[in-house]
Amino acid sequence: MKRTRRGSNYRVFALIIFSIFIFSAGCSTLGNFFGRIFPADSENKLSAGVRTQKGSPDSIYLLGSYYQERGRHGEAIGEFKKVLMIDPQHSKAYSRMGVSYDLLGRYDQAIEVYKESLRIDPNIDYVYNNLGYSYLLKGEVDEAVKAFKSAIALNNQKDIYHNNLGLALAKKEQFDLALQEFKAAGDEARAHYNLANQYYDRERYEEAKEHYQIALEQKPEMKAAQNRLEASEALARISEAKTKIPDTNSLTAKEMSEAKQKILAMVEQAEKQTAKKEEKSSREGQIEISNGNGVNRMARVIAEYLKENNFKVVRLTNAENFNVKNSQIYYQKGYEGTAAQVNKEIPLSVNQEEVKSFDRPHIKVKLVIGKDVIPYKKNFGKNLSS
Repeated sequence: MKRTRRGSNYRVFALIIFSIFIFSAGCSTLGNFFGRIFPADSENKLSAGVRTQKGSPDSIYLLGSYYQERGRHGEAIGEFKKVLMIDPQHSKAYSRMGVSYDLLGRYDQAIEVYKESLRIDPNIDYVYNNLGYSYLLKGEVDEAVKAFKSAIALNNQKDIYHNNLGLALAKKEQFDLALQEFKAAGDEARAHYNLANQYYDRERYEEAKEHYQIALEQKPEMKAAQNRLEASEALARISEAKTKIPDTNSLTAKEMSEAKQKILAMVEQAEKQTAKKEEKSSREGQIEISNGNGVNRMARVIAEYLKENNFKVVRLTNAENFNVKNSQIYYQKGYEGTAAQVNKEIPLSVNQEEVKSFDRPHIKVKLVIGKDVIPYKKNFGKNLSS
């Protein structure tokens, strides 16, 4: 009799393991629509080789921003403190310092400096958002809700503010209100997908399934929802089967727990792989580099630098003249992400502009190099002659 029961249990377990393998390993994510905002308020980005202007708070602030954007948060905080010694009313230095404290997990200090930033200027919406996110990470959900609502009151057009508020409301188990905020942030499908993820993270797989299904009804091509739905179905089977199997001295119950962990690990790993693919695909638009400053070989050297960083540079040209003052990035519709990735590699903020087409149809992004890049030529790892 015992053998028969174990055989039945193994058949259940085999069914669950089979459900793992029908779950597609090609998970797709929709990107990260939650979190904090890095202020994009600098006219220039400083490189490590550029010295700050002594006594200039704005120059020191730029260097701190440079360190921050490269994950060097201890150094960033040190620079922002220097700014505040010169100009104690520099609200953006407080704000940026808060982001670095936040990313170091020092939430109390982040909250303190965000409040200082808001004391100086109480009308900066993204500071309220970042303050709310620190409260959320610290577990003070009611304070997070208040801060996100303040951000939305100042600027209700930022999707990330609504998503963050939705996330906070979900943590308070106010799922209907959370869904309203997710809807305010985007389309119906994504809203239900985001809510489903909240149920999924709480192991409430039946409710997760319901909302993944609604998301797919609205947008059948949403592979992320389809894969999470399949995972939820498999995990729900495990939860149901475990209630029918005694935990005491039951090898099968242990195996089911392991199967559950395996599914969760597969989902996490697949989504990490997809995030890497999405990052790579954002660099796949074919790029033209055009020299507009007259420095010999500069377009070629920048092209080599971008190729080393996995960009597809396929054409080098000269601009109409060599007196282009400010660099410019042009892109076709659908390739704004590629343009933004190129912009990150250039050591100063470059204006981006969408165009209908280029003279060569295979070109999707065009970088015109101006004279503003000349001081940064050593950043590209080559010696260039003027």
